[in-house]
Amino acid sequence: MGNKGKAGGKATALILRKNALERYYKAPNYCLYCKEVIPIPIGIGVATIRRKKFCNTSHAGLYNNAHFKDTRITTSLCEKCGALINLKIQKNGYYIKRKYCNTCLKDINFKNPSLILTYTKEEHFHRHKNWQSSRSVIQRHARKVYSQSGLPYKCRVCGYNKHVEISHLTPVKDFQADVKLDVINAISNLAPLCPNHHWEYDKGILQLN
Repeated sequence: MGNKGKAGGKATALILRKNALERYYKAPNYCLYCKEVIPIPIGIGVATIRRKKFCNTSHAGLYNNAHFKDTRITTSLCEKCGALINLKIQKNGYYIKRKYCNTCLKDINFKNPSLILTYTKEEHFHRHKNWQSSRSVIQRHARKVYSQSGLPYKCRVCGYNKHVEISHLTPVKDFQADVKLDVINAISNLAPLCPNHHWEYDKGILQLN
């Protein structure tokens, strides 16, 4: 009796499947891209195919690319010189906004340190893609500020002047987030040191007034 019941159930399922397929192919779904009937593969329910608009993912992509415009902003104009800027894409699919082209940004950042120094430490670090990039910009501006000060470009400890590094007497990491870079890179917080004495100062071996 059990085997007969199973056989009867399979037969009924086949009939229902056949009827469902017949109803579907009388009024099938058509692919929006190729206009062909979307077929029903073996083992896939009719209800599943009824929800489909394309016969495959390739046609879905081709259709969407042709019918939907990308509203994301991919370019902008430099506020200083008007040059076209190709924006870099982010992981979320949108693009990083920029006000200046590379040429003008270099001019603003390096030829005129006073502009970059108006940012707070927090604002500055948010403007750059990583910590190392932000730190490098601060260091370059520190060298620029010191070189424009007219003070001797030689190690404060030993007087060596062949290769001098500009050290922050109060380290950048010790400043609060709302402190502006003009305080961090103030000439009173900068000291020229040779590489050896710079390393000693950073390690706490050397003390400076």
